[in-house]
Amino acid sequence: MAFLCFALGAFDNLTRGVWVLGSLQAVVALVNAVPLLTGDRYGRWTELVIHLCDVVVALATAASYYLAGTRGLHYAWLAAAATFVVLTVVQWRRGDG
Repeated sequence: MAFLCFALGAFDNLTRGVWVLGSLQAVVALVNAVPLLTGDRYGRWTELVIHLCDVVVALATAASYYLAGTRGLHYAWLAAAATFVVLTVVQWRRGDG
């Protein structure tokens, strides 16, 4: 889920000329894609840091869309950030990773 969200966000921001956020989203998308492509998993602490970066970048994306005056797209990114927080807490408490 994170890979797809950030890959699409990166595409949108890069095509709109928002280079810094688009590049950051592309990097986060690639980092989230590595376990999907290799079948390996990151360690528990590494996954925690990646998930926290997911939250920060999703919040930055929501702020960017809000400041750009979009109608509702920033709410989707806020929901994504909240989902990443919940999933991170659940995964951490279960001890996955």
